[in-house]
Amino acid sequence: IAMGEGDERSALLPETTGESARGSAHQGAVGVGNGFNSWASGKRVAMIAVGAVLGVCGLVGGYMHSTMPGVAPKEGDPDFRTLPPVDFDAVRAELAETFGRKPETVSDQDIAAYVLYPKVFLDFASHRRDFGDTSLLPTPVFFHGPEVGEELSVEIDAGKRLIIRLLAVSDPDAKGRRTVFFELNGQPRNVVIQDKNAAADVTARPVATGAPGEVAAPMPGAIVTVNVTLGDEVKKGDVLLSLEAMKMETSVYADRDGRVAEVFVKSGDQVDAKDLLLKFED
Repeated sequence: IAMGEGDERSALLPETTGESARGSAHQGAVGVGNGFNSWASGKRVAMIAVGAVLGVCGLVGGYMHSTMPGVAPKEGDPDFRTLPPVDFDAVRAELAETFGRKPETVSDQDIAAYVLYPKVFLDFASHRRDFGDTSLLPTPVFFHGPEVGEELSVEIDAGKRLIIRLLAVSDPDAKGRRTVFFELNGQPRNVVIQDKNAAADVTARPVATGAPGEVAAPMPGAIVTVNVTLGDEVKKGDVLLSLEAMKMETSVYADRDGRVAEVFVKSGDQVDAKDLLLKFED
């Protein structure tokens, strides 16, 4: 994957000689076919992506043969010598910054996939960051979820296996959330998830990110009073609003001087902890 000094050809593909050009294209087609066959036989979905990438690399490698020194390109073939050079070190640093990783943990495969398919790779890497390595799940479970009572055995590492059994799924609440009850290695667990197909009775509220100027709900409760409106000037220590939780009323104070840029709640609204209540101008 490395590019030598003075080499103007793309370094994403392996060296292709005249004798191997046709073989590279053939291997590429085989890679695509193998990826599809892996999917058809119920293996991991990730194999499709691997097969497709290998296929494209092999097919493009065959085309590149026609642009090598001493080989006349056929009419209509693309001239890959016109591609701009790729700074792999810069790409590695960019990906590390995007996903909060150390540069040395960004693999050559990550870089190649990103350069070939930027959006596809970013979507994949974001999914892996948020949900972990879901390629460990059986394909039907990944797409459709387990059935109630179904038991799964998931090998997360050599000799390390999780036994997961789905017990029940609750009806959606007013916000379209369901509680999933399951066993993990025999221990009962539950988790609350948002059902995107369930209609919520209330509008989902933005959640505070911790950015300067944001005021978040300190606990779940009901808004009792809102003492400020859009454009109001407030001083540090002013009471912005109050909320009631467990029969106790709590005031929310301004932690800075500023002008109110947005107010997201009104009296009577139900909020969760960390819901965004209002925002100051920068």
